[in-house]
Amino acid sequence: MLKFHRIDDIEKFVSSTLLEDYKKNYTNLLLSSIMAGIHRTFGLRHEGIIMALEIVDTIKDDTSNLIERNLLVWNLYVLAHEFIEECSFERAMNFIERAEKIGLEIFC
Repeated sequence: MLKFHRIDDIEKFVSSTLLEDYKKNYTNLLLSSIMAGIHRTFGLRHEGIIMALEIVDTIKDDTSNLIERNLLVWNLYVLAHEFIEECSFERAMNFIERAEKIGLEIFC
């Protein structure tokens, strides 16, 4: 389940329209994914990672919604990258394997 995350640390990098949209609809997966990326890049890195973890926990692997599935795979690879940087290779590999499994299901 997506939770509202603080945005004061990224306010100077993000348009006020996007911030207001996020405040009104923080459960929107695409918007939350964008905000997570902004957090990881310009704000509190750990906040962006927590948001990405919430996203991958919210979307079911077998969802028929292709937008959700793409967001899921994207965030799994993002998390894998983040955990590789933290030298947590086993956790990163789990995210990669999950993303590859979901990706294969799209084409089969």
